[in-house]
Parts: sequence; structure tokens; C-alpha cells
Amino acid sequence: MKPAQGQLHLTTNFNNAKLLVIESNNDHWELIQQALRSSLPEIAFQHVATAEDALRQINQWSTQEWDLPKLIMLDLCLPTRYDGLHLLQQIKSMEATISSIPVVIFSGSGARTDIQAAYQAGASAYMIKPQNPQLWSKVFAHLRQYWWETVHLPNVNYRL
Repeated sequence: MKPAQGQLHLTTNFNNAKLLVIESNNDHWELIQQALRSSLPEIAFQHVATAEDALRQINQWSTQEWDLPKLIMLDLCLPTRYDGLHLLQQIKSMEATISSIPVVIFSGSGARTDIQAAYQAGASAYMIKPQNPQLWSKVFAHLRQYWWETVHLPNVNYRL
């Protein structure tokens, strides 16, 4: 039996799905990791803590496009706001295969200037980190519902 049209993009989104998480705060990374395991168990996730490590990982993956993530979560402060925005701009200036990957800013800041700057730099979405540790799983359940179950994520073009 063929999957229903609505189920087809789910199959595509979860097929070889990888998420790159760029988070410099170890405590936040622990909360994110727990939330990912409970909300997105089908997804392979890779964590890096610095902009330099993120660029190194993305450049390594770019030589083997099948390894590229379908979504990138980027903490705005790596450790400063400038570092996160600069990394976002670098990602969005890369070749189309990489620059088309949606980047979700995940930040503790709800400042209008930070949100505006992130979207101007190319963010696909801006999420504010919950203040209550119990809410992290709820936020990631919403992340799953929107990014993995609702939207159609770009397909990776394989190089031979």
C-alpha cells in the first residue's frame, strides 16, 4: 500500500534525517539532548560547541552530501551574539546545497533586535529557549511537529 500524500513528506523528512545542534552552553546541551531523545528518536543528531567546529563539520559533510543535516539548530550566543549571527551569515553564503538547509535560531534572548537580526541574516525560524527545564520537551515536541511532520525539508542531492 502506498503512503498517503500527507505521509509521503514524513517518510522523506525522516529518511536519513540528521540534525546539527550548535550550542556552547553545556547545561543547555544536556537539556536539548534529553529533549531530542524523547521527541525525535528517529533523528541522528550531531553536536558542536563552537562556530569553528560547526564550520569544520559542515565543510567535512559538504564533500559527502548524503551526510548533510536536514536542519540546523544554532544558539545565537556562541559565546556572543555576534558569533552566532556571523556563523549564520557564513552558512547562508555557502554553496546552495548547504545554504538551503533551514537554520533555526534557538536563543535565550527574546529581544526584538536579536530576533530581527537573526531573520535578516537568514534564519528560517527563531525559538526562545524555555526558562523552565520541564518545558524543553514540550518545545521540542513542537519543533518535531512543525519541522519534521508539517513542512517539507529540502532533499539532499547526492554527488557521485
